[in-house]
Amino acid sequence: MMVVVAVVVVVVVGVVVMAVRLFGKTRTQKSRRRRKGVGTREEEEEQQQQRQQQQEGEGKEEEEGEEEEIIPIILPICLMNITVVVVVVVVVVVVVVVVVVVVVVVVVVVVVVVVVVVVEVVRVVAATAALPPPPPPLAAVLLVVLALYWHTRTG
Repeated sequence: MMVVVAVVVVVVVGVVVMAVRLFGKTRTQKSRRRRKGVGTREEEEEQQQQRQQQQEGEGKEEEEGEEEEIIPIILPICLMNITVVVVVVVVVVVVVVVVVVVVVVVVVVVVVVVVVVVVEVVRVVAATAALPPPPPPLAAVLLVVLALYWHTRTG
C-alpha cells in the first residue's frame, strides 16, 4: 500500500513539475514577433538599441508599458496552470479511490476464503468424530483368521 502511495506521489510531482516547466514561461513581445516572423535579428537588435535609448530617456513609463504587454500573456498561462492542477488533482483522487476499492475487494476476498476454509475444516473434523471406529486393517484380520485356523487344526 505504501509503495502504491509513493508511486502516485512521484508521478503527481513529476506531472506538476513538467506542467510548470511547459506552461510557466512568459513570452515577451520580441519572442512573439520572432515566432510570427516579423523582423530579422538585425532589425530586432536595432529595435532593442532604440528601446534602450528610450528607456534611458523615459524611465518608468516604458517599463510599465512592457509589463502591460506581458500581463495578457501571463493570464492565459496561469489559467492553463490552474487547469493542469485541477486535472492532476482529479487524476490523483481517482487513483486513490481505485486503490482503496481494490484494497477493500482484496480484504473481502481474503476474509471470505478464510471463513470458507475454517467452515470446511470444522465440518470435516465433526464428520470424522461422528464416524464409527475404522475397521481393522486387512493384515490384522488375516493374522486373526490364520491364528484361529491354526488353533483349530492343532487343537
